[in-house]
Amino acid sequence: MKLFRKSLAAVACLALAVVAIPRTALAAPINAKEVSSDAKWYIHLDFEALKKTAIYGQILDEVRLNVPIDDFLPQLKAAIGINPLTDITGVTVYNTSFEKDVAAVMVYAKFDKDLLTNAVAQNPDYAATDYNKHTIQKWTDANDGKTKMGCIYGDNVILMGDKEATIKMAIDVLDAKTASGPALIKEAPKGAFLYGSADLAKAGDANVSQLLSNSQAALATASEVDGKLGINVNLTAKTVEQGTQLKALLDGIKAFGELGAKDMPTAVEVLHGIKVSVDGAKVNIALQHDAKTIIETVKKFDAENKAREAKAAAEPKK
Repeated sequence: MKLFRKSLAAVACLALAVVAIPRTALAAPINAKEVSSDAKWYIHLDFEALKKTAIYGQILDEVRLNVPIDDFLPQLKAAIGINPLTDITGVTVYNTSFEKDVAAVMVYAKFDKDLLTNAVAQNPDYAATDYNKHTIQKWTDANDGKTKMGCIYGDNVILMGDKEATIKMAIDVLDAKTASGPALIKEAPKGAFLYGSADLAKAGDANVSQLLSNSQAALATASEVDGKLGINVNLTAKTVEQGTQLKALLDGIKAFGELGAKDMPTAVEVLHGIKVSVDGAKVNIALQHDAKTIIETVKKFDAENKAREAKAAAEPKK
């Protein structure tokens, strides 16, 4: 789950700042034919769907208060051939294992191939090698000092990864040299802009594997419908009895969270709004929130959390 959270953060960062490299048709919803049939998990950001939400406008307004993006992004476009806010339509992150911090990233966008290639070539230790009529580019990231790899695939897809094997795997899928269309990819729900799925029964965690069924992957979605932000997580236990036990466990975690956040009213309100239901072996965790006030809620939560930390720091240590 730590990798899942890190991947979500990576997707959010990609949506606002891209430094890298592409496929034939632009994608907004996820395209199962471009994901390995052996994928154990995936996350997809439908940037086109996100732009239609009230949440997107709030995020953009908030960013503009701190960063002059209306001046910066045209400059970025001129320098690397891509404007993340106008040119990216979708981002898919996936892998065929649960190896820590390893994934294939596909960025669907309109871009200037020559400008982008030249920008990447300016990085330290840059090198390019051929693979199946494609060029894999390798460099050292100046921010974290780690090796990065990318491949401009066709006209509209940027492939990225931390390992050569991962990039080659993604290329082979796009070239139709290996199978695609994993069972864990289903049709996106109405209004969904961020969603992902994971075959948790194969996650390598014995406790998780024993509890969850391998017949249906866990699915998480974030959507906006009729002015409401909806977050849903669906899990399937191995038996009806375990489904009931899982609901009881989640209800307990929710209650414990509310108790622990008693001095943070916003957090308590959000936790109280989480609904856990069970239908046989299937468990659903759902939360709805007014999309127009989501940024306000986040700010309140942040302020309450800072006040809590300040209070704890001021208390004498036992």
